[in-house]
Amino acid sequence: MLWAAAMMGAAGLVAAAINLSYEQYIVGPEDRAVRRGWQHVVPGMSEHEVIGLLGEPDDRTEVFYLGQREGYEDAYSRAANSRSTYYLMWKREIDAVYAVGFDNEGAVAIKEVGGT
Repeated sequence: MLWAAAMMGAAGLVAAAINLSYEQYIVGPEDRAVRRGWQHVVPGMSEHEVIGLLGEPDDRTEVFYLGQREGYEDAYSRAANSRSTYYLMWKREIDAVYAVGFDNEGAVAIKEVGGT
């Protein structure tokens, strides 16, 4: 009985270690920084302020995109109807894309996040 309890405890520790390693691999320090800063991005912020919160973007584009289109049709519609003339994109975790759209004055017009 004691042996079975010890084995279950050891199995639990191994499972926790594997999960922790997986989480560290998938969600690294840059991912966590973007997640923390994301909640503070608000309309009207400058590009400089956004980069200060999220770090350097992975892409700058005139085309809005997320990790996939299916399931995010509302986000694509909001982006199309926003005043955004360009987007900064942060590709994080396995497939998440954080997109911030800026208007002609370089102020945040929209922010969206999505993946698969």
